[in-house]
Amino acid sequence: MADLAHVVAELDALLATRDTPDYAGAVNGLQLENGGTVRRVAAAVDFSGRTVAECVRQGCDLLLVHHGMFWGGAQPIRGRAYARLRALVANDVAVYAS
Repeated sequence: MADLAHVVAELDALLATRDTPDYAGAVNGLQLENGGTVRRVAAAVDFSGRTVAECVRQGCDLLLVHHGMFWGGAQPIRGRAYARLRALVANDVAVYAS
């Protein structure tokens, strides 16, 4: 078991998250926090409904993705976006993108 803040600090340093240029609309780093504990990690290229469902099914509490939740500014949270966010929050899953 690890502390989420510690895992995020290690990922930020290892991946040089703040210093690596990316698409202007990308939000890299911790996108959604959980209750603060990491026991099991899932990794995927894309943040999608399938990715979230499998992460929850496997009992993960941290999802690492390359293409994260946020692209191109603020968007309404409804429909599929709401379903994904609801599943993550209900299952205490954090999301980190880089």
